Amino acid sequence: MTTTFGKACPAGDWTEVHDGAAAVTIGIQNAGGAVLFVAVASSKPAVDLSTFDDYFLLGEGGAQSRGDPRSVSLDLDEGEKLYAYAMAADGKVRGYKVAS
Repeated sequence: MTTTFGKACPAGDWTEVHDGAAAVTIGIQNAGGAVLFVAVASSKPAVDLSTFDDYFLLGEGGAQSRGDPRSVSLDLDEGEKLYAYAMAADGKVRGYKVAS
């Protein structure tokens, strides 16, 4: 079964995008507002990005884009969670999940 979703990502903290309860294929897109840091982890990453370097970036697109991709698709195993972090301004992700 495939479902779509949207999730707000308040600035300054990691937001859980997928809870890890089941294996899924998940696609997420930065819906704008801020560059998003994205991490796959078993628990919420450290908020201090100077001590946490295990993430990738999703750009917001438009004239301010640094060339970072705006979307990604991942296969996550049970227990793997997906988090997004908006640094300077509130952000949002949109996406889909395909249950295994």
